[in-house]
Amino acid sequence: MDYKDFQPKLIVGLGNPGKEYSDTFHNAGFMLIDYLRQKIGKTSEVINKKEYEMTILQEKGLKLLKPLNYMNNSGPVIAQFLKFNELEPEEILIAFDDLDLEFGEYKIQQGKFPKSHNGINSIHESTGKADYWYLRIGIETRDEKRKQQQKGEDYVLSRMTPNQQKTLQSLFDKISADIFSGL
Repeated sequence: MDYKDFQPKLIVGLGNPGKEYSDTFHNAGFMLIDYLRQKIGKTSEVINKKEYEMTILQEKGLKLLKPLNYMNNSGPVIAQFLKFNELEPEEILIAFDDLDLEFGEYKIQQGKFPKSHNGINSIHESTGKADYWYLRIGIETRDEKRKQQQKGEDYVLSRMTPNQQKTLQSLFDKISADIFSGL
């Protein structure tokens, strides 16, 4: 199935909770959820739980989910949520930062994901499934020399500049148009 025909029932944004992570590259998934809530959630209901924050967008018949534990351990919360809500992988879009893509790029693909993303690995281990739809948000800005000097795990936790945050908001406009073209 082409993603243009995909109509998600749930969009999960991966990130880390807390102010100290709010504008880091690793929180691109959380930022997308916040963007969608603000841009599209005219009639929405926000439900806060200890384990997650969920927004229901009534006009789209869609749920937005931010697991509130750290990204590398997001799988158990997502597995529990999917089981309780009886959702299948093909109904879910998981948004996350991706070092394999240049900053400002994105891909929406089913079953294709980076091999070394701990948040995605946690979801696969907890649910026993990998055939979700993935929204891979490119965050790589380093040249080859900086890649040698700075580990990926340190880079993803670095803060975006105000210009990079604006670029990401523009990217979210494009992503939103792609996601909601069929809804």
